[in-house]
Amino acid sequence: LDIKNMSGLELLTAMSEGVLPASSIIQTVPVKMDVIDKGAVKFTAKADCRHLNPVGGVHGGFAATVLDSITGSAVHSTLDAGISFGTIPMAAVYNEAIAAAIDGMIEPEELAECVVEKLRKESLLIFPHAIVLEYMRNKTTHYYRWIGGINKLMRHIMGITK
Repeated sequence: LDIKNMSGLELLTAMSEGVLPASSIIQTVPVKMDVIDKGAVKFTAKADCRHLNPVGGVHGGFAATVLDSITGSAVHSTLDAGISFGTIPMAAVYNEAIAAAIDGMIEPEELAECVVEKLRKESLLIFPHAIVLEYMRNKTTHYYRWIGGINKLMRHIMGITK
């Protein structure tokens, strides 16, 4: 197979079906591509003892890698043969997960459309979820308050009570 002549969707499908080898990151962060359509992907990921931070929770890097893989694959699935792109900025991806935990998810198709549109416009920052810009402003304006809020949110998500 000549991957240079494959669309993003064809490449991801070939990887998912084992025709092409999966990305090497799968050895470190095990994810499985369950659904691959143009502009939409669904992955399954499960953290294990290799993915814990020093205090025993799942390391943020695990979540960030999974999110980067999902968003990158959703965008890649829309690309024609011979076109590639770099990763989506991690700040947007990571804050997107926080927004989703509080304010609801957006559909993968909507995310992919937004990212592709912003990439075409050469936007520096991409905020697919409307509330993320507010989160970013709060982070930079009230940093310590934001850190406290993130800690509170993570305790809530993980079911930890003080």
